[in-house]
Amino acid sequence: FDKTARSFGAKTLFRQNQKLLADYRSAVRSVPTFIVNGKYKAQFLRGMSPDDFSDLVVWLTQLD
Repeated sequence: FDKTARSFGAKTLFRQNQKLLADYRSAVRSVPTFIVNGKYKAQFLRGMSPDDFSDLVVWLTQLD
């Protein structure tokens, strides 16, 4: 493992990944806002899974 982690290929992939992350961080400032039925603002909170958020949006669409 250590030999592979120190290899040229692994270091190159790591640098490419770091650059990609930096590019995304400079472009993405926040998550999208979901307004449901013109009344409810659904927020993705820490600890929620994507399925939890989807369930929340569906539940909100069923309110009055």
